[in-house]
Amino acid sequence: MRALSIVLLIFVTFVTNAQDKPAYRVFTGEGKKADYQDMLKQALRADVVFFGELHDNPIAHWLERN
Repeated sequence: MRALSIVLLIFVTFVTNAQDKPAYRVFTGEGKKADYQDMLKQALRADVVFFGELHDNPIAHWLERN
């Protein structure tokens, strides 16, 4: 029973800590942090928008789709 309690405690610790991390980060061309809305505003002003491809990465595919 004690081993099960320890496993559950470890599981809960990992689950609660994992939720603090963002799924993605957006940076300007100069390397400064930006947010998704900043990126959309810049993309609307651009003639061409290029996304680097990360194969089999669902977050990258979601960003490319939107």
